[in-house]
Amino acid sequence: MVIVGAGIVGVSTAYFLKRAGVPVRLVDARAPAAAATGAADGAVSVASKRPGPMMATATAGIRLYRELTAEGVLDGLFFTRSTFLVAVDDAEAEVLATHAASYATIPAPAGSKTLIRVGTTEIPAPSLHGLPPAQAKATEQAFRVATGKALSIAGYPAIADPEDVNQPMILILLIVLMAYGAMTLGPIAAILVEMFPTRIRYSAMSLPYHIGNGYFGGLLPTVCFALVAQRGDIYFGLWYPVVVAGVSGVIGLLFIKEPTRDQMYGND
Repeated sequence: MVIVGAGIVGVSTAYFLKRAGVPVRLVDARAPAAAATGAADGAVSVASKRPGPMMATATAGIRLYRELTAEGVLDGLFFTRSTFLVAVDDAEAEVLATHAASYATIPAPAGSKTLIRVGTTEIPAPSLHGLPPAQAKATEQAFRVATGKALSIAGYPAIADPEDVNQPMILILLIVLMAYGAMTLGPIAAILVEMFPTRIRYSAMSLPYHIGNGYFGGLLPTVCFALVAQRGDIYFGLWYPVVVAGVSGVIGLLFIKEPTRDQMYGND
C-alpha cells in the first residue's frame, strides 16, 4: 500500500497499518511534517473537553503519545509543559485556586493595570466595583471562562485522566484513613466518659467536642482554601490539619491523664 503525504495523518495511517502487518510505502514531495503538521503546536489537552466522545478521543490520544514515547517512536519529542501563573489580587487568586493551579502573587505598583499571566497569555482582570449585579456577574463569568481557556491551552486538565489514576493505591489510602477514623471514634466515647464526673459530664463532654468538630473541623474547607488562595501552593492548606493535629497531640500528652484509678463517682 502506498500512502502519499507524510503529515500527521499520513504518518499515523502508515504506522498503524504497518503495526497491523500491512506492507506500506510512505512518500512525500519534500520531507515528513514539511507543511501544516510541522507548523502546528501539537498540544494534546483534555482541559477544554466535556465528558463524551471528544474527551474519550483526547484521553486516548494522550495514552497513545505516551505509548509511542515508551516505544521510542517519539523519543525526545513528547513532553509535558509547565506554566508559571501570576495572580495579583484576591479575585485572580480565587480563580486560580478554583482550577487547582499553583501560582505566585506579585505586588504591582499603585495605579498599574491588573493582569493575570498564564504562560505568555495576559488576561486583564476586570473591576466589578460600581457595576450592576447582572453586569458584574456576566463580567466575572467572562473572566473565569478566559482564565479557564488559558489554563487549558497551558495544559492544565479539567479532570484527571482515568488511565493515570492509581486506583489500588487510592483504595489502600482510603482504607488507611478509615482505619485511623475507627481508631479515633472507637475509644473516644469511653475516654470522654471516664474523664469527667457524672455531675458535669454532659457539659464537660459537649463543649470541647462540639468546638473541636464544629469549629476546627467545620471551618477546615474554608481555612484550607484561604491558605491556598493566599500562598498559591495547592498543598499549603494541608498545614491547617497538620498543625491542629500536632497541637492536639501535644496537649493530650501533657494534660490528659490515665483515669483508670480515678473514682468516677467520688465527687458526686
